[in-house]
Amino acid sequence: MPQAYIVVAVFVILSLFEPLSMLAFSILARRRSVPNQVKNNNYESGEGSRGSRTSTMNEYLYYFPLFILFEIITVVALVWAINAKALGGAYGTAMLILFGAGIVLEFLALLTVKYERYY
Repeated sequence: MPQAYIVVAVFVILSLFEPLSMLAFSILARRRSVPNQVKNNNYESGEGSRGSRTSTMNEYLYYFPLFILFEIITVVALVWAINAKALGGAYGTAMLILFGAGIVLEFLALLTVKYERYY
């Protein structure tokens, strides 16, 4: 019984030691630089910032609903794949048609989003 606690204690010690040692090493290994106006200035992807704050409208916001749809189809496909033999042939054919239609609709939606963003 005490051996199990020893193993847990070793894992706890290692889980604390590893990130702390990495932080300490990064602090010791970093270059020291003299701060100046250019280094203290905010930047966005290497370009000077425009405006007083960042926009809440991200360029990837359009793709988020498509990602959610793809995740839902993936979860349904996983459940179907696990139970495919038990469900029978007709159900399997219906699920393949559903997956095919879902993937086609997702690509059409992605093309629509790209078209609307650039035109």
